[in-house]
Parts: sequence; structure tokens; C-alpha cells
Amino acid sequence: MQLFVLPQENIATLFAWDGTKLLPLARLPIPVFGNFNIEGNCISFINRKQSRVVAFRWDGERLVTHQSITLPVGFKGYCSKVVGDCLFVGGRSQSGEIVGFYDLTQDKPQWQSIYVPPTVRRAGKSIDDIILTVDMKLIAVDNMIFPKYLLAYDATDPRNPVLEKVSRLPNNGAYEHIRKADSNGLVHGLLSSSVGMSGCHQFINLLDATNCHQVGSIGHKSDTDDSEENPYWVDFSLVGESAVIAGGKFGITAVRTDSFRRYHEQFIYRMPSQIPSGASIERVHKIDDIRFVVVWSMESNSGFGVVSVNELEHSPICHVEVVEHGEEPSSSFIIGGGI
Repeated sequence: MQLFVLPQENIATLFAWDGTKLLPLARLPIPVFGNFNIEGNCISFINRKQSRVVAFRWDGERLVTHQSITLPVGFKGYCSKVVGDCLFVGGRSQSGEIVGFYDLTQDKPQWQSIYVPPTVRRAGKSIDDIILTVDMKLIAVDNMIFPKYLLAYDATDPRNPVLEKVSRLPNNGAYEHIRKADSNGLVHGLLSSSVGMSGCHQFINLLDATNCHQVGSIGHKSDTDDSEENPYWVDFSLVGESAVIAGGKFGITAVRTDSFRRYHEQFIYRMPSQIPSGASIERVHKIDDIRFVVVWSMESNSGFGVVSVNELEHSPICHVEVVEHGEEPSSSFIIGGGI
């Protein structure tokens, strides 16, 4: 059963995808657009104001608060992921501590440090996202201060993660900040933004999952997240062989990963017809290689819808059908990258 955290009556709610539709299971005591992560039947959430990380578990019938843990003094948590019985947390600290884990089988879990090479373990560095691949590779994304790195650990035994590879990331510009990482098993994707004299630019870099070499990149000038002319990419997800991108109030766009090139002058955005006028697409969550969930927000409301994507042969443009909670498609449109 695949789980999602989605808004219901503006309250964060745990949903399950049963193969045809999304079913509400339980409400969660976290913000709708909070810093949470789902892995299997576990949801982890970082409460930055209280410097705590909380792990929930769906036991098939009810939601259980598994653990609520205070982070180490001086450590700022930015991302989390439950792997087996271990809760991994990435962040930053003045001491150079940027990633570690808690053993959730303990009554009072204690912070366990993970080996980080000296080139990455230094003041100012941080881990801002964590990927878990199907072959139990834990990928920690170093976000701050150039050069940036990917740290790949063998997490077959989550209590003893072994560093296997350190890969230097390509530089896309001044003050680059990595916003999100995702993986489809074949490639890792990194959404980032940079700010320079020419304005704000955003990029999605694709890295080969086996060696972390760059295999593609797209980008655009976004100005600011409040721009009236240029979308600001707030989220993305690798869905099958497409990168689906949330463009805020502009809607969504999708580009085939095999058509990625260095720079696109224009992207084509569409807003699903079921979404209210004035709404902004804030999140995209993969369901399978064809379908994904879009989450939208307005000043006083929020909601979601299911979307399916079918790629057109030999074209970077993707055909997308909007599906309302798994029913038959009620409308369809084309979204994709400019060529």
C-alpha cells in the first residue's frame, strides 16, 4: 500500500493509493506543507521550531506516534527518512555534524553519527535531502558551499551504513541552493536555484544512478518566487521517463528525461481544469510510472488531484490526463518543455 500526506479540509491527512483511487486513513498533527518524508509505512517530520524529529507509523489500522526525539544541541534538521528501524536525519551544525540516525527500537533513541569525509564534514556544510534507492543505497545530498557532493552509503544494514562513494556535483551558478532530490532508479534528479547579476535561475540536473555522472540538465530564468512573468519551480518528481515540475500558479510542466539539454528558452505550463482559479501547484508526488498527485494551495484552501502522463514517441512533450480521485479522465491537455 502506497501512502501520501495530502490536505483534507486544510488538515494534513494520510491517504493510501489502492490501485485506482486515494483513500483517507488518518489525520496527522503536522502542517499540510511541512517538512515531512514517507518511506514505506513510516512518516517522519522535522519540527524546526522545536528542534525535534517525529516518526509516525501506519500499522494497517491506525496511525501510531512511533518516536518524538529532540535533535542534538546546535543541530538544525533539514531532512529525514526512515530506513528499516532507523530514522536518518540530515542538516547542519557548527561542529560539522551533518547526518546521523536514531535506532527506533530503543526506548530512548540516541544520536548515532555517520562517517562523513573531511572534505564534506566542515562548518557551513549541510545535508538537505536524502534518497533511498531500491538496492538500499542511501544518497545524502550536500547542499551548502561549493563544491557540493553526493554521499552514497550502503544501507543494507541501516544501523551500520557504509560510505561507498563521494561524487562531486556540477556547479550551476553563484549561491546555488539544492531544493529537492529524487530518483527513479536509473537517474537521480536535483532541483536547484542560483542567484547572480543576471537574476535567479533554476535547474534540474540528471545524474546516472550507477556512477553519479551528469547525463542531462535543463534550466530557466525564474526571477523570484513572486514573479508575474516567469514561473518558480517549487517541486518536481521523476515519473517514469519524465520530470514533472510544479510551477506554482503557472501550473505543471513535464519534460522527457531523454530530451534534457543544457537550457530551455521556454516551457509550456498547464493548470488542471479541476483546480480553482488563482491556485498554486505546490507539490507533485509520484504514484507509479504513469500517474502522480498534484497538491495545490490558495489563501484559504488547499486540495489535490491525480494526474496521468503518457509520453509521445520521439517528442519531449508529454500528454497528460487529469483524473479526479482515480475516476475516468475528465479532461486532457498537453504539457511539456519548449523545443
